[in-house]
Amino acid sequence: MTGKKYINTALVLMLALLGGILVRFYLLPGRNGPGSLFATVLTGIVFFGLAASMTVCTLLRVSARFREPRGTRFNVAVWGSVIFHTGMVVILFGFAVSSLFGMRGSVMIPEGVAIKFPADMESMEKGRLHVFEEYTVGLKKLELVREGNNVGQVRSDLDFFTGTFPNRRVMEINRPVKFMGYYWRSMNWGYSVRLQVKKQGKLVLDDFLNIATHRDGVYYDRFSIPDLGEWEVRFYPDISPGGRPVQNEVFPVKPATEIKISGQQDGKNIIRQGQSKKVGKFEVKFVEHRFWEKFDVSSDPGEIFIYLGSILAVAGLFFRVFFSRR
Repeated sequence: MTGKKYINTALVLMLALLGGILVRFYLLPGRNGPGSLFATVLTGIVFFGLAASMTVCTLLRVSARFREPRGTRFNVAVWGSVIFHTGMVVILFGFAVSSLFGMRGSVMIPEGVAIKFPADMESMEKGRLHVFEEYTVGLKKLELVREGNNVGQVRSDLDFFTGTFPNRRVMEINRPVKFMGYYWRSMNWGYSVRLQVKKQGKLVLDDFLNIATHRDGVYYDRFSIPDLGEWEVRFYPDISPGGRPVQNEVFPVKPATEIKISGQQDGKNIIRQGQSKKVGKFEVKFVEHRFWEKFDVSSDPGEIFIYLGSILAVAGLFFRVFFSRR
């Protein structure tokens, strides 16, 4: 087989394995548990095969250039192809570094609450060689920035603790913050309502319930509360003087909550903040509300190689296309 056929074969193999990478990252996302074993093995095979094919492809092209007779005109287009393939190898190396040493996870933090990282993460996957930096992080405040009647921006004050004093970072949508090598990005936000529930004069519940569902302008969620049954809790950011929820309101003005309990007689169980109401056999008080925010947390140590490889690949492709037409 000639060198050119080797190059073509390596290129076809490269594209096929690149398709495998896309399947791994977009169609078979990793998850905790035994089900991620296939995805992990597939990633290792794809990385090895893709690295081998692109390295062979690049070396053959470089070798062919050095075997050209002296005095041969310098071919920018051909060297552009070499630079392109080198960039692809560097990109692959970056993905491999992130796969081995990186991590990704998510966690929800209510306003005014701090969690321990990484012990309190809700979901997480990490590279086999990743070593965690441990610290405490709290959501000090979440602010909805108004633009007309809509939310123009969500601004969060995050406090990171490695000792006694906090390290304050301000996060916005599409503006993540970085602390000790980890990126924190906002994924979603919502409301929590604090309810005090009494049964026959005895306090049986005093806790925040996180409202996680937002559909058709309504914030609601369902809870299975031990000894209390199935509850549906709705949160209304604003309510009119006549007791009607203001449609599609987002900014808390005169917040209220509506309670529905499975097996209890339905009624108009809307409770304004700070007030109490009889709901079935329970006395329910809506004490206060606060925000919660869900974060995507990641560490990508290979990103610098991915950026560098992307620059090389684009530059090489430009030289290849532009100078081949001259």
